[in-house]
Order: sequence, then C-alpha cells, then structure tokens
Amino acid sequence: LDAVQAAVDSETADQGIAALTFAGAISCIAGLPTLNDQTFAKAISLHKISLGAAHQSNNRAAQEDLGRMAAEMIALVAAGTLNPLVEQVISPEQIAAGLAQLQGRHVRAEHVWAAIDAAASGPVAEGAVGAGTGTTCFGWKSGIDTASRLLPAEGGGFTVGALVQSNFGRPRDLTICGVPVGRHLSPSAASDPPPHRGGSVMIVLTTDAPLTTRQLRRLCVRAAAGLARTGSIYGHGSGDFVIAFSTAWRIEHRPASLTTNQVVLADEGQAMAWLFPAVVESVEEAVLNSLFCAETLTGRDDHTRHALPVDEVVDLVRRYRPGGG
Repeated sequence: LDAVQAAVDSETADQGIAALTFAGAISCIAGLPTLNDQTFAKAISLHKISLGAAHQSNNRAAQEDLGRMAAEMIALVAAGTLNPLVEQVISPEQIAAGLAQLQGRHVRAEHVWAAIDAAASGPVAEGAVGAGTGTTCFGWKSGIDTASRLLPAEGGGFTVGALVQSNFGRPRDLTICGVPVGRHLSPSAASDPPPHRGGSVMIVLTTDAPLTTRQLRRLCVRAAAGLARTGSIYGHGSGDFVIAFSTAWRIEHRPASLTTNQVVLADEGQAMAWLFPAVVESVEEAVLNSLFCAETLTGRDDHTRHALPVDEVVDLVRRYRPGGG
C-alpha cells in the first residue's frame, strides 16, 4: 500500500475525481462508482492488515471532533441559546469519566486472541457471554441466545437458525406472545436509569437451504419482523445488523476445475413462503430466550440490570390468554 488518498462512493466520486486517481484507477475503500469509462473499472488494493490502524486513526479524529462539538453545545446551553431535550442530568465530572471510558480501548489484542482460541464446534455459548455481557433489552438484562425452525417436507425440510444479541427497546414496549407485558412490568426503580431508545442488535441467520446472495438478503429483511413482534419500533439511533449464510455449498479454495455444479431452488416462491415465517419466529424466540435465560447482573461502578421476572410474565400471559392460544 503506497497511500490512501480518500474513500469514495457513487455519490461523491465526481467531486475532484482527478485527485483520486492512481495509475489510471480510482483509489477507494468503498464500492466503485458507477462509471461507463473503462479507465475506472478497477481500484488499487488496500492491504486488509493495514485497515485496522487506519480505522483507529480515523476513530481518534472522530473522537476529537465529537469532543469539540460537545464543548460548543455545552457553551450554547450555558448561554441559554440552546434548550436540549434532557432525559438525564449528569455532572461535568461524569462527562469526563464517560469520555475517558470511551477512549480507554479496553478490548485489546489479548482479548481478541482469547476469543479466537476459544472458538470450537458444537453448541454456541449463550447468555451473558462476549458482547452479550453488557446488553439490555427493554430495560431488562439480556444477552446472546438462539432459536431455530425445521421446515416440513413440503417446505423442503430445511433448517433455519437465528443467533441474536439483543440490546434494544423501551421497557413499556415489551410484548410477549402478543401480550403487552411492558405495560404491567418494569425494571426496578432502584436500578440504573432506563436506557435510551436506540440500541444495537446483531443477528446472524443460517440455513441449509441452497440460497443465493440475493435470496439470503431477503431473509435478512424479514428479521426485522421478528424484532417487531417483541415490541421493537426501530427507534432513532438504532444500529441493527443482520447477516445470513447458507451451509448448502462449499466453495473450494483451490478448485480443480474452472466450473462447478450447484443445487439451486427450483421454486423460489414456494420455498420463501416457508423460510420467511421461520426467520421471523426464530428471531422473535431468540430475543425472548435472551430475556428468559438472563440473570441479574451488577457490573462496573455498581451498574445493575435486573433479570426479567419469568414467573410473573408467565402468569400475566396466562391471564391475557387463558386458553393458551
């Protein structure tokens, strides 16, 4: 890698295009812009090992920018020219401590290597593990959990699985089996202030159905319906990610032939009619599993997240739905 000049996409590629060329090709990290001129049909390679350092440098610059923005906003509030929508009041000392924690870079190389070394086949670790250790869902302690569905023979007999790191939702919005649980149960007032409306949900979908990239993306879109069934409203500021993969194909690293044969869906419409509901149900159940299996956790500086009172939830659902339907 000689130099990184800029990151461009299809919307910004026409701005100063001459300055972004290298040996007749565009220097970019993002996708290539849509141009008919074959001069721009390729881009120079950026060594992936170097991207980590580049990201860290950019992250530091972003933190400095945010620091200046925060100082300017505080000055405007002090001058009475800005009236913010205040949800929680904290002291200046807490602001400094919070910024210091953000810049602490507590996840270090040894943690990454430990996670890689601990990777193994078999059932995945669930609950308050990894990134699920500090997650909160609808104000209650949550974590990482899974669920799956096995389709009948007429649906192809395929399996669909979902792994969800649940970290979202307002306490009042929690919905279980169609019952507005959040209107009747809320986290203890003695715990930390309710989390903000946003959140970051990480969902991994997997199936043994022979799906193409386009078809897998269609499954990812349906994951949102599973979140909605639990009460998610996709609040402003939510950062939700869904990825999907199929285990039906194996791509050889060094294939013996230039061509290969692959099994594909002969009737996509019929297959998706079964796969879509399986995704929705699996995501919904994985979220609920993460709540039902969680335990009350007290972390740094005595921050506490309480476990969902499962017995109370069961009684509430039975009162709403006495027939169990």
